[in-house]
Amino acid sequence: SVLSPLLWLVLRKKMEDNLKTFVAADIKKIQEEKRNPAYFEKDIACSFNSFKIHGQIDRIDISTDKKTFTVIDYKSGKISGKTERVVFEGANFQGPLYFELAQNLSDLQGVQADKMYYASLKDSSFKEISYEDYLSFKDKFWSIVDYLRGLIEEGLFVITPSKTACQYCLYGDICRKNHSASAKRAFFSAQANKLREFRKI
Repeated sequence: SVLSPLLWLVLRKKMEDNLKTFVAADIKKIQEEKRNPAYFEKDIACSFNSFKIHGQIDRIDISTDKKTFTVIDYKSGKISGKTERVVFEGANFQGPLYFELAQNLSDLQGVQADKMYYASLKDSSFKEISYEDYLSFKDKFWSIVDYLRGLIEEGLFVITPSKTACQYCLYGDICRKNHSASAKRAFFSAQANKLREFRKI
């Protein structure tokens, strides 16, 4: 239809404008904080506590004096709220995980973790989590990660549907989120209740 190409042109123009605004804001922030982008899409794996973690960090910047590093995680949507709410209630676990991964990069040995940003491509905002912030809730964070790992090892997956998460899920064809009885049982299950307790602030 004629509408589809026209709609794409409108959306593409909006995305281009958002990216231009974001890049300008990002460059300004880099200059103000005296950082240099050093790594892009960096793939890192390491052992932490009793299990292995693996991830691809969007960007790592190093301060111009080469004493500290900053981790940047790009987000397509808006990121707002207090630090712990962003991590726990919003289930944005990448930041804390990336702190640990980045510190295992051989090139960063001797370079101190400083902060991480959830950088929104939508509204050019930068939600900061300092390394000190992370340390303040580190134990709680790894407790929930360990709990989730245990569920996975047992083959238990709690149905927690949301418009944001479901669109990226690879298991939509086998998930029973649309079956009301299954979704209800999952919502009131012991596993889901414990998960909600973990995510409370």
